[in-house]
Amino acid sequence: MILGIDIPDRLDLLVTETIDSALIGEGIIPIIKHARQHLLKENARILPVGARVSGCLIESDVIYGMNHAEMAVGLDVRKFNALSTLGAFPVRLKMFPHRFLSAPFDVCQFDFQSGSLEKRTFRIPLRVEQDGRCHGVAFWFDLDIDKDTMFSSSPTNAKTHWKQAVQCFPAPVPVKSGQSMTLNVVQDLTAFDFTMEG
Repeated sequence: MILGIDIPDRLDLLVTETIDSALIGEGIIPIIKHARQHLLKENARILPVGARVSGCLIESDVIYGMNHAEMAVGLDVRKFNALSTLGAFPVRLKMFPHRFLSAPFDVCQFDFQSGSLEKRTFRIPLRVEQDGRCHGVAFWFDLDIDKDTMFSSSPTNAKTHWKQAVQCFPAPVPVKSGQSMTLNVVQDLTAFDFTMEG
């Protein structure tokens, strides 16, 4: 939108629902940044006001198989895995067999009202709670609509329209209960990228 063409004056309220299962994939960050710079008054209200992202290490051959293949009609198709989705994809976790291999952990927070909303990186130390093959990271968000209203896309919320997001690693990572690990996270303007250190 262009000030003076699409709207006559700067506005005092922005309401946006440009949110996907991975929170930022539909462009809520660039939209809010553009609106704050070009369309809104200095103290305009923005709804939602913020969000928190949480995640968990996950084991699920079925979910991993949605994005990776080995054999099809007797043919070795592993070379096609080079074309598999690198980023997160939506999954309703309760619909598929899976195990969480860690306790839920905080990934990051967003302040849509006045935060800088720039690309960030994080190193998250984790403790593995179960032996298994870690296929990737499942993650979800708690969305603060305003100071009194919160919505969660957590796997425990059976009423949510949004699914959870899963980003698979290129190959499963064997893990042991009690093992300490570090998860590297890059959050750019429209996506998260999770990698296991080492």
